[in-house]
Amino acid sequence: AARAWAWAGAPRRRPPPPDRRPPLPQTDHVLARESPPPHRLQKGAPFRNDFRSSRHRLHPRARRAMEAVAGTANSAAISKRSAAAFGYVSDEFAGWFDRSSVKCAPIINRGTYVRVAAIDSICEQFAPARADAAGGEPAPPRQILSLGAGLDTRPWRMRRAGTSLSLGASLSRYVEVDLPCVCERKRQLLLKKGGAPPRLPGLAEDGGAADTAGSNVGTANTLSPLAAADDALVCADLADIDSLLTALASARFDPKLPTLVLIECVLVYMEPAAGSALLAFLAAHLPDAACLAYDMIRPDDAFGRQMVSNLEGRGLRIPGISGCADTNAHEARFAACGWRGCKSVDMVHWYERELPRVERQRVERLEWLDEVEEWRLLLSHYCFVLAHTPGAEREGGWASTLMWMLPATAPSSSQAATGPRALPNAD
Repeated sequence: AARAWAWAGAPRRRPPPPDRRPPLPQTDHVLARESPPPHRLQKGAPFRNDFRSSRHRLHPRARRAMEAVAGTANSAAISKRSAAAFGYVSDEFAGWFDRSSVKCAPIINRGTYVRVAAIDSICEQFAPARADAAGGEPAPPRQILSLGAGLDTRPWRMRRAGTSLSLGASLSRYVEVDLPCVCERKRQLLLKKGGAPPRLPGLAEDGGAADTAGSNVGTANTLSPLAAADDALVCADLADIDSLLTALASARFDPKLPTLVLIECVLVYMEPAAGSALLAFLAAHLPDAACLAYDMIRPDDAFGRQMVSNLEGRGLRIPGISGCADTNAHEARFAACGWRGCKSVDMVHWYERELPRVERQRVERLEWLDEVEEWRLLLSHYCFVLAHTPGAEREGGWASTLMWMLPATAPSSSQAATGPRALPNAD
């Protein structure tokens, strides 16, 4: 019938010509110019409609630029689920945000372990799940601010390890900030019918914590099953300080509380000036805080040039790596932005010198790895940076006591895994 209609002389509709214009540079100043302001979610307002309207206001090329950076969250979720499946890390929630059966190479699984274990060690020291052994009293309330959180499961893992799931022991609030499309995907996965994650004990049916003390659940997380009532997942453009301030206000973030800021592979995707402005803002806005950053280094050698080329092939540019080519440059950058006690080590140093030998032997028994030189090259191109604000180093300050690894965190040999284990059922 369609052919007959066309043969009868009806005008044919030609498809629109493809867009052959070169894409805009994948930089944060593009996102700052064309992305919408952060959304302050209202109680009872549909989350999905809010983000649909914001996404439609974006220019298509700017949307692609945002999605290219946001796509790294999916890659990280796949790597963490694979590492959990083979026993590198203990993460029963890894299947929430990635249900694929992709098996990452052993070198990727080990690299994911180093990243997760190092950050978990600092988080455990900052907000211990166990009560203080000397006095038996929990530590004073503290909060974690994760910038560029992606599809991370750390809030749930820390609540599960805590003695009080409603407050997570000393952790009173966990605030995650990311791009709107990442927040939308994370909430949709959490709220997906038939595939919603199992609720932790103490969580009410509306997604907040059970209101046992008569307090109201905050509007920032009323519409999603976050790990605790005071936790929040908000969207902002980190290159725009005003949008970040608005997002933190909507999350009821208290800048006066002791705060640990996590910045995992975020600064490298920002323009150097925007990244330094973000660090300076955090140092001035948080009087009692520490910052743990994870980023790339050494882009000028053969391995680094290939790493940059691979990222560009995925539509990703890393302008933030210029000027921060090694650990010393990262320390100088944090110090220039108002941070104190800056310490930076690459992943080789952390794995070979900070990680206890028993734990290192456990990890190396999980999978055979014959690319030892490539493994060390990979680790040498990523680093951790730990620093604190001047207010956190007062007499008795907690920030100066943070170490890269506590020996007590390594499992005993009787607890060491001997081989791969299956992922727990996410349903």
